[in-house]
This record gives sequence, structure tokens and C-alpha cells, in this order.
Amino acid sequence: MAKELDPFVKKLVDAYNGQDLKAFDTLLAEDCVLVRDEEKAHGREEIKKVLTHIRNAFPDMQYRIEDAVRAGDRLVLRWEAKGTHRGGDYLGIKASGKPASYIGITMYELDGDMVKKIFVAADLLSLLRRIRGVDKITEPPRAQA
Repeated sequence: MAKELDPFVKKLVDAYNGQDLKAFDTLLAEDCVLVRDEEKAHGREEIKKVLTHIRNAFPDMQYRIEDAVRAGDRLVLRWEAKGTHRGGDYLGIKASGKPASYIGITMYELDGDMVKKIFVAADLLSLLRRIRGVDKITEPPRAQA
């Protein structure tokens, strides 16, 4: 049986999965900050550009929430994303046509029901392996002593 999502979490997931950038106008504070690996996006419009870039590369990307924890002004989601790398360049790789999935954790800092900061930790190595068609990472041969 599927868990019922918190209404705010459901709005976020529906906006991501429905490619509804306009919905983010009511979810993200105008001065919201996104931190993802070494990348930072400042402001709602910049964040929407990041989301558009991901959606262009993976037009059918869908997010499934595995766990959601809300405490005070923090919301943490553990998720899995699945899609096909059909669109433009992503992480330096041209569209491969390969299906891909990866997992991650996102922490949102909230001000009421508006997101002020987003911190994303995602398994991009798995995503890269899948869109490059590499089943596993192998270590280089060790030098003989």
C-alpha cells in the first residue's frame, strides 16, 4: 500500500513530475537558493532553469518519494528518479537514448510553505554510468612492485 504524502510534499512532487514550472512560483521563495554538488542557483528563476535543463535531457523523468520527514522548518526527502536520456547534453554527455535511474536525498529549508533553500545529494555517478552505458566502475590495474 502506498503511503499518503504530506500535502506540501505532494505539491512538490506533482510540480516536478508534471513539468509544471509555474507551480514553483508558489513553492519557491523568490530568493530561494539551490545547492547541488558544486553547483549553486540563486533565485527562483535560476532554479527553474536548472529544472528545465534536467527536464530537457530527461523529458520523461519521474520522481518517486521513498521517505519524507518534516520537522520544524526542515523537510527531507529520499527519492528515486527514472527517465530516459533523450534530450540535450547532460553532465557533458550527449543524448544517449538510454534509460537511467538514480537516487538522492534533498533537504528543504522552509519559511512557512515556501522553500528558502534546497540542498541536493544525488548519486550522479550511477546516473553517469547508466547514460554512458558502463555497467560498473573498475579500478585501473595496480603497478607491480
